[in-house]
Amino acid sequence: MLAEGFDRRSFLLRSAAGLGGFALAECACRSDEFARARASHACELERSVPRRGQAKRVIHLMMSGGVSQCDTFDYKPELIKRHGEAFDPGGSIEGLRVARASVMKSPWRFRPHGACGKYVSDLLPHLARRVDDVAFIHSMITESNIHAPAILNQTTGSISPGFARLGARVASALAGENENASVYVVLTDERGSALESALKPGESFAAERPLQNSKHSNTWNRTSEYIHVNSWNDPGVLDLAGESTAAKALYGLDDRASETFGRECLIARRLIERGARFVELRFGAASGRGGINWDSHEDIRTKYSITARRVDKPVAGLLIDLKALGLLDDTIVVWTTEFGRTPCDQRGERGRDHNANAFTCWLAGGGIKGGLSYGSSDPWSFGVAEDPVTFGDLHATILHLLGLNADRRSYPREAAEGRIVEAPGKVIRELFA
Repeated sequence: MLAEGFDRRSFLLRSAAGLGGFALAECACRSDEFARARASHACELERSVPRRGQAKRVIHLMMSGGVSQCDTFDYKPELIKRHGEAFDPGGSIEGLRVARASVMKSPWRFRPHGACGKYVSDLLPHLARRVDDVAFIHSMITESNIHAPAILNQTTGSISPGFARLGARVASALAGENENASVYVVLTDERGSALESALKPGESFAAERPLQNSKHSNTWNRTSEYIHVNSWNDPGVLDLAGESTAAKALYGLDDRASETFGRECLIARRLIERGARFVELRFGAASGRGGINWDSHEDIRTKYSITARRVDKPVAGLLIDLKALGLLDDTIVVWTTEFGRTPCDQRGERGRDHNANAFTCWLAGGGIKGGLSYGSSDPWSFGVAEDPVTFGDLHATILHLLGLNADRRSYPREAAEGRIVEAPGKVIRELFA
């Protein structure tokens, strides 16, 4: 039960924002002691044997709220056939009330796209045209269908606090002579953004306003989790005046619905061009009351129509732009969500409940084989039928593509060894080009 005045979306906001504390906890300060520790220990993730076509950077698109796989990328004719029938999966999952629930088909038609013939719903027409660049994982599972632990699992590979975020691991491991190359950047919509270094806290900025120069600023307005210092040496990264009208339109900056996230996607491209190793875009994580994210327990047709319009063109534009610039070859773009949604109508309100048992994530670029679908859910899109994939597995696969040792479990922290992951994941080699 939620406390009075604390609704689901407020909970989602605070849960996502609260992850900043975990990120900060994993950011070691640059001090003589830490320098000695790094000198006497191997880097937190040792480089494996260099491979041809090895990825150099990551753009992580975090879709907050729980994207419905059966309304986007996981086509299930069975839901059309059984629409309106009583839903009985033969069991129950955490937090789901299946009593009196009925099977609900997607409000959107699925059509085949690309040379691979991948079925994608009409909800995402721009992304649908990029399927030949994308590898879909339809067999994602997670340990909880509650937002806070599921989001934590999405970013660290564990529902337990205290483990390093994927972005911090990557940025720290790939840090080099370029000061900006160690930077792990987080962009969050609507309330502001944080620029984090894997080695020390970062400067705060929002996509819509110039870089703040204050040494101690509060990006989250209602929280005080980040203490910022100047670390990004190129504030001009936020100045889009030099971008062409065509480039801005490609990302949807000419449409009020997609302008905010489109700007963040364009800034993400500019950041990696300037040496950032890991850029994380959290769509919907800071929406708050009445905001837009993928958490739709009621009237999914109306809510998703609004949500998808904010995301679809910017993400497709990012993939198009990276490919045209030759950056997609060594940049991994990954789309994740904390869990999926059920194939049944929730409480007769034409929405869907949380589902941790099967959902879809995808990757593109950086050595990924496009036009591929890996794993599968059952005919209902309720549970995994084959090849289950955890976030730990997904992280291990990304680390491997970057040429990093995904099995390393510890890192030098304050001159002592600290665990970086709860358990190493399995590398999914079937996704490789």
